[in-house]
Amino acid sequence: MAAKIPNDIYQFSIVSAYKAGLTQAGPPVRALQGYGTDGIAYFPRNGGELLFLDSTAYFIPPNQGHQASRTASPVTSTSPDTSVSPNENIMEHAKGDILLPFVMVTKFVPEFSLNISGDTEMESLMDLLECEGPVAGGKNSFMPFRLRGSFSSVSLHDVGPGSRRSSNATSSPPPPSSDSERERKLENVNGTIFGFHGPKWAEGISPTGFHCSFVSERDEGGVVRGGRVRDFKVNGAVELTWAKTGRFHLGLPTDGKFEELDLGSNGESGMLSPTSSY
Repeated sequence: MAAKIPNDIYQFSIVSAYKAGLTQAGPPVRALQGYGTDGIAYFPRNGGELLFLDSTAYFIPPNQGHQASRTASPVTSTSPDTSVSPNENIMEHAKGDILLPFVMVTKFVPEFSLNISGDTEMESLMDLLECEGPVAGGKNSFMPFRLRGSFSSVSLHDVGPGSRRSSNATSSPPPPSSDSERERKLENVNGTIFGFHGPKWAEGISPTGFHCSFVSERDEGGVVRGGRVRDFKVNGAVELTWAKTGRFHLGLPTDGKFEELDLGSNGESGMLSPTSSY
């Protein structure tokens, strides 16, 4: 078990290796509590993502038309309504024995806080984090952060493999239908966003920019909803807390497959795309 120094980041593998297809091995979900309380992770190829929040692991299923089957799903069902469609942004607890080929986790202990309201959204997040000056972090720092409160809307990313388009494609994919847009947005919802800011210099090592996920409070049916955040808008009071990471601990895969990867190549054909949220 690692020493849990507050706000140190413990990471297994690197984003470029995951994108290149090294997605078969890693620490199990149940090991995360040995390294911290909050974090993010990717499941094996096409398998979705994970939000680790307050020592609870939530599974974010893939949702680009390739939903994992219920028999293969890496979750322990906690919802009393088993008839709910998986396309309704349901979050369930992840099974402890599932391996995570990419993980970032920290013992999150907030060092700075702001109470925010009104017209606040993802675009203004860096300005808020920099309001305390360089001691509180900035564009060149890793920063774990959390927003908790009432949101007028939370727009969600699709997770899973990136869309593949040929190099000679001349037209963009059609825009999503209104039904699809409703499925990918939660409105007038209370809950928590947690994630990391990764500096641009860490590209290829960690997600850069703001990479975060949302989990709602349980509704009357006991269901929790959420997913990877694309954007959000605050409605009422929200508490923003964050910290500046001083130490970054990186563990690398030790099997031969890691050495077979051409991680210095510019070619990204067929790679997965666990990109940042903003």
